[in-house]
Amino acid sequence: AAEVSSRLGNTPDTATVLKKLRSNETFVYLARAVDPAISDAITTKFPEVGSERQDLRQYPGGVLAANIVGGIDWDGHGLLGLEDS
Repeated sequence: AAEVSSRLGNTPDTATVLKKLRSNETFVYLARAVDPAISDAITTKFPEVGSERQDLRQYPGGVLAANIVGGIDWDGHGLLGLEDS
């Protein structure tokens, strides 16, 4: 748990990682938006820890009308704008 936490920049801290790993849940997120190189290093050393790719939203027009299109949370639920309707 300490090494995983360290590779994640101590976010989450060692105690939180340990608590999540010891939980009765069959699946937990240790961290999100982790650099792929860091994720690969962790899963290579600790094969029992998995990772999944999550794409990030890119707006073709940059910030132009981004507030109208809206945004989603990590689970794909609309938070604002058209995504929320």
